[in-house]
Amino acid sequence: MRGPEDAALAMFDDMPFGDVIQPRLAAVAQPEYDIGHQGVELLIGRITDKDPVHLQLDASSAAFRRC
Repeated sequence: MRGPEDAALAMFDDMPFGDVIQPRLAAVAQPEYDIGHQGVELLIGRITDKDPVHLQLDASSAAFRRC
């Protein structure tokens, strides 16, 4: 097997040392602060008997590195 011709890898949560990994990986950074903030808001809502909601957060930024 040869990459990227035969296979490719991708990861979430772009790592600080991602630039030194060879071959380079495709990485998507998740909105960590927003995930934590909305998680607390949902928890408070559940404690105060609010109806549960569905929430989807988009990745705030993406860094793509070719494999």
